Amino acid sequence: MTDAGENENAVSDLNRQIAREAMEIASEACGVCFSEMTAPNRKRAKVSFARQLAMYLCHVVGQIPMSEISIVFKRDRSTVGYACHMIEDRRDGAFFNAQLEFMEAEMRERMRIVMVRSQARFVSSHAIRRARAALAR
Repeated sequence: MTDAGENENAVSDLNRQIAREAMEIASEACGVCFSEMTAPNRKRAKVSFARQLAMYLCHVVGQIPMSEISIVFKRDRSTVGYACHMIEDRRDGAFFNAQLEFMEAEMRERMRIVMVRSQARFVSSHAIRRARAALAR
C-alpha cells in the first residue's frame, strides 16, 4: 500500500498546472468558485458538474492519466472514469457539444502557454547550472 505523500509526488508539476488550467476553465464556464473544485465534500450539483468537466478536460485534452487526475482532485480513480463517461455521454446534444469544443480549444491554448513556460524554466535552470559549473572551474 502506498503512502499518501508518495501519491502526491506521483503527479508532475506540469500535470498539476494543466489540471489547474482545466479547473479554471470549468469553474468559469459553470460559474463556480475555483476553491470549490478541490473541496473534499460533495457540495452542490453545479460544483460537481464543473469538477466533472475539469476532469474530462484533463484526461481528454491534457492526456493526464486518470490515476494522476484522481490525486490532483482528491477523488477515487473510478470517480474520474465516471466523470469522463458522463461528459462524453452529454456530447450527443449539439449545444453542449459546441460548448465543450470551445472549452477544449481554450484548454489546448492554455496548454501551449503552460508548455512554453515550462520549457523556458527548464532552459533557464539548465543555463544557470551550466554557468555555475563554468564559474566553479
